[in-house]
Amino acid sequence: MNGSQADDDADAMDAIRGSRAWQFGQSVARVWTASAADSLLLTMVRRFQVRRETLPRGERARATAVAVSVATAVHALLVGLVPAQLRPAVPRLVWVLVSIAAAAVAASQWAGKNQASDK
Repeated sequence: MNGSQADDDADAMDAIRGSRAWQFGQSVARVWTASAADSLLLTMVRRFQVRRETLPRGERARATAVAVSVATAVHALLVGLVPAQLRPAVPRLVWVLVSIAAAAVAASQWAGKNQASDK
């Protein structure tokens, strides 16, 4: 890279960093970082992650499948409350099918428990 190209790049970066959009983004990042440290929701997520890591692998998979099943079922119910003109393009049936599939995975994980290989 020649000297004029490096100067042009430095000038471009100075222009970007001096823009209002960049300053706004930096302000949002500072506020986000400061609020994340005291966030109750993020604290709960961190605790959940620590507890999830202590579970055996099979239990983790089952817990994840149950969470996905419940989340998609609730999503499908909530989409039903939205007027038809404002609904997402993805049909509600897709979310119901995802919920059923996740519930089936959770059930199969549960049914496989306490077999001779688990002891």
